[in-house]
Order: sequence, then C-alpha cells, then structure tokens
Amino acid sequence: MQQTIIEKIVQRFVVNYKGLVRSGDFVTIRPQHVLTHDNTGAVIPKFNEIGKMRIADPRQPVFALDHDVQNTDEKNLNKYAKIEAFAKTYGIDFYPAKTGIGHQIMCDEGYAFPNT
Repeated sequence: MQQTIIEKIVQRFVVNYKGLVRSGDFVTIRPQHVLTHDNTGAVIPKFNEIGKMRIADPRQPVFALDHDVQNTDEKNLNKYAKIEAFAKTYGIDFYPAKTGIGHQIMCDEGYAFPNT
C-alpha cells in the first residue's frame, strides 16, 4: 500500500524510525522550521537557567509575535522586547507584533510551502 501525502511528508522529517511511516504511528520528527509566538517569553528564563549558550540550528525557529498585540501595557511590551533581544542574540528570524499572523508569515516568507 502506498503512503499518503501526509505520510510521505512525515517520512522526510522522521528521526530514528525504521520502515515506512503509516497513519497511527508514533514518531519523532525534526521539522525544518518551528513557529513560536508570544509564549516564547516564558521559555527564555528556562533556556538561560539550564546554561545553554547557543541554538543548535538558529534557522529552525521562527518567532512571530501575534497573540497579544493590542496589549500595550509595560509588562507585555517588556516581554516582547526580551523575545526580540533573544532572537537577535541567537540569530533567530523575528517578526514583531503587528507584522501579521504567524501561520501566514510562515507561508508568505517562504518557511512553509507545499510538501513541507
């Protein structure tokens, strides 16, 4: 039986898996890109706490702030500034608030396209 298009896409990014990927299989993948958004701010202190000094592949994550963009209180703006500084420090692509919807940015900027 041939793989579905989804099975073929997952097969391209599967890690440590022997055989053909089939619907219902539990697999680990390493996607080419990972979108994250405003919640990235909560992860930064943990990253610093565990002593990481670099991002293994800074081309993989994409930061797009799109969830709480109308909130202009100081706490939220500080969170956004920390996320932007983190992205700059580690060479991660960053899209500030009001750039657009993160999922659409992934398509418009060429991170996601058919068969990825």
